[in-house]
Order: sequence, then structure tokens, then C-alpha cells
Amino acid sequence: MRPRILLADDNADMRDYISSLLRADYEVTAVADGHEALTESLRNPPAHVLSDVMMPQMDGFELLTALRSHEKTRMIPVVMLSARAGEEAKVEGLEKGADDYLVKPFSARELRARLASQIELAKLRSELLRRTQATVQNLAGRLINAHDEERNKISRELHDDIGQRLALLSITLEECIQESHGSAPTAQFSKLSALRKDLEEIARSVHELSHGLHSSALRVGLRAALKGLCSTASEQQHIKVSFEGDDLPLSDQASLSLFRVAQEALSNAVRHGQAKEVSVKLQADKGLVRMVISDNGKGFDPGARSSGLGVVSMEERLRMIGGDLKVITRLGKGTQISAQLRAPGAPKGNLRHGCS
Repeated sequence: MRPRILLADDNADMRDYISSLLRADYEVTAVADGHEALTESLRNPPAHVLSDVMMPQMDGFELLTALRSHEKTRMIPVVMLSARAGEEAKVEGLEKGADDYLVKPFSARELRARLASQIELAKLRSELLRRTQATVQNLAGRLINAHDEERNKISRELHDDIGQRLALLSITLEECIQESHGSAPTAQFSKLSALRKDLEEIARSVHELSHGLHSSALRVGLRAALKGLCSTASEQQHIKVSFEGDDLPLSDQASLSLFRVAQEALSNAVRHGQAKEVSVKLQADKGLVRMVISDNGKGFDPGARSSGLGVVSMEERLRMIGGDLKVITRLGKGTQISAQLRAPGAPKGNLRHGCS
């Protein structure tokens, strides 16, 4: 399949001339101004954009800026065509983000060579980006797995070591209280009783922490685990956390990923969003499993993806199971986090969401 070139030039003769030079090697789409070029690029991104600088409506540099600002078109190679010769004009074009700058008049040989070179460079950039992303995703997946293993290890230590010691200490303290009942001074007896209550509270907190860290909560199923998570968050944070959901036949990895996403989202809603109400919904619809966590908190800047809010971690967890994450948030308007993945047996399709 031949690469597709999008040519933008307001001069009809120049469009016809350049098209005739390139059609032997490329599929050429020619338009008369920057607006048409931008619309066509967003509708069907070309392999390369060849644009005149001076055009009505939207000139070449404005088109270049618009292309670089869109996710779908920012990586497309752009060669600018201009009658302005000289080093200064070329540097200006390159500084504005053009991949190359060609001065009119130019030879057919030079044009073909410049295009071929840029398309080859674009292929190399794309392959390098693909390999880099694959490496980063592999490392991120390994970090998440290591994180889960460490959580389970800490949970076991809390339960098997600290939890057991607290239990033994509680039994010993209870024996002391029973032995001192009726013989110890009232003040001393009251202190022992108060100490027992504090110890029971610490033991309960350690148990809840251990339970939250370990994935054993999922042994009862994702629905029950999420319901318990919401109930615990409501009791501990003194806020309204509601849950509604279905029993879904998901794999262990998918259930764990959704559970961790829910934990992170709830934590963000309370700690960062200062929400007073949170709802968690889990359902299957049209071949997709969706979990939506909504809160009435203060929201956050969608661009603050590295601020410790865990969005990147949630995205990576879902990517590992073929899922996707969508975040809708506005400052002062709360946040909605939607996680979705294909239901078992559902046909493959595009899941791409985003952050807005």
C-alpha cells in the first residue's frame, strides 16, 4: 500500500504540478487551504503533510501548530513549501516544528528525496517509540506485580506477627483485669480497662489494614469485595459510600486489577478530593465490564497526571488486562473514574478512553 501524502496549497497550478510529480509513488490528496488540510488530517491522518506557507484562511504555520496540538496528528511529518529563501526563513520554519523546509522553485528529484527521507525517519521514530513504550509497559507491569507481592507480604506479617502479638497481649491484659477486679484501686482498674479498649482498637485497625493490603478479600468474589471495601471506607472516613453491582465471571487478574483501581479511586476521593459522597457501580453491558467511581469532591487538574494521584498506575493495571481508564474531572465539580474491559468471550474492539 502506497503512503498517503496530504498536499495543501492555495495555487491550483502548483497543486496539480506537485501531485503529478508524486502520484507514481504516493497516494496524493490535495486541498486548497490550511482549514481543509486540518479537517482531512483529523478525519484520515496521512503519512505525510506537504504544505505551502502562505495560504488564506489558515496559513502553513497555523496548520502546523494545529497538527502538533492534536493527539492523532502530532507525530505526522510536515514539510513546508515557501518562496522565502535564505537561512532565516528555513530556521523559522524548523523552529515552529516543521520536519523540513523546501524553497520554491525546487526540482522533482529534490522533492521526492526529501519526502522519502522524512517518511523513512518517521518509520524509525514510530518503531523507536513502539519499542520504548513496550519496554516502559513491561517495567511498569513488573513494578505493579512486585508492588502487589510486597503488599501481600506486609499483610501476612501484620496478620501472622503483629496481629498475633496483639492478640496475646490482649489476652494477658484481660487476665490482669480479671485478677485485679475488686482488689485494685478504682483508678488503676479504670486505666487497665481504658488500655484494653485502646488495644482492641489497635488490633482492629491492624486487621483492617492487613485485610486491605492482601488480595484475600477477593476470595468471596469481586462484588462482595467491593461492597466490603465501600462499607469499610464509609465507616472509617465517616462519609457516604454507596455500592451497586453484579456478580461477574471475571478472571482473578481482572478482579484484582478492578479492586485495586477501586481502592486507589476511593483513597483519592477522600484524601485529595475531600469528598463527602462516593458511589461505586459495577456492571456488564454490551460485551463490556464497567466500573464507575464518582465523587462530589473538589476535583483536580486533568493535566496533573504525575501529582501522585495514581492515575497512571490505574491505567497501567487496566492495560495489563486489556482494559482502559477514563477520567472526567473538573475543579470544584468532583471526579468520575470509569474502568472498562471486555467481558469474557466478548469480541475485540477499541476501548480507548482518556482524561478530560
